Amino acid sequence: LPYSVDLGDNQRGWAAIDASDVPGVTWTANEFYDNSSTKYMPAVVNGYDWENTWNDYYVSPAFTLEAGKSYKVKSCTWKNMDPSEFNLALMLGKSQKDASAFQKISDINMQLNYDANVTDDHVFAVEETGDYRLAYLATTAAATNQKIALTNFEIEETTETPKVTIGKI
Repeated sequence: LPYSVDLGDNQRGWAAIDASDVPGVTWTANEFYDNSSTKYMPAVVNGYDWENTWNDYYVSPAFTLEAGKSYKVKSCTWKNMDPSEFNLALMLGKSQKDASAFQKISDINMQLNYDANVTDDHVFAVEETGDYRLAYLATTAAATNQKIALTNFEIEETTETPKVTIGKI
């Protein structure tokens, strides 16, 4: 740490887990239409799934996190239309393949119009030193044709007080 990536340009080390009831459509590198500038932007986006709900993780590479330290994740995420159709959460786990091994850090507030300077910040700590992965978890209550996008992601140590401490995973 620190680690920073523009997911529109580089997804090396990241992986999708499709934990939906009917797997098939999940996160992918693609372009996303930005309502504010009326142009397409590179990002990692959810695919349209007209028939099934979402329960999909986009999982980071592993980071060594130490007990007793605080970490800040800065996330730039956005949506193209109705924010109520998706729930997006920041999760912490140890696997890039097992969705059940994640715990929720916090919900993510997506912006409607893309602005790389607007981030949703999350401060957390872990009770046990180890190698961890962060993940975005997108869920829906019903099938949807709405899109959400992941662009900038950063993690660093911070002196800020954690809002949540994750126990043993």
